[in-house]
Amino acid sequence: MWPLVQLSLSRKGISAVNSHCPAGSQRFCHTPCCHLLQAARKSYVDAIQLLVELASLQTAFLTLDEAIKTTNRRVNALDSVVIPRLENTIAYIKARPV
Repeated sequence: MWPLVQLSLSRKGISAVNSHCPAGSQRFCHTPCCHLLQAARKSYVDAIQLLVELASLQTAFLTLDEAIKTTNRRVNALDSVVIPRLENTIAYIKARPV
């Protein structure tokens, strides 16, 4: 499914002031800024997941684009080279005296 994204939150707050969140308990912290950190973390994880999906779609589109270009080259070769040769061969065979 989605790749696991791990974030490590530092215990230092703004202006290098230590927060009151004990290590490993960022989800259950009750300081005024912890809910903002959790919301930012969730937004970041969601953005990473969307970027991974976007990159996957971009790769699929590039692969499809290359396949379409190859198919167009083959169609052009048929129209320009193969079909005219076959028509000339058929005309030559029909024109030959038996």
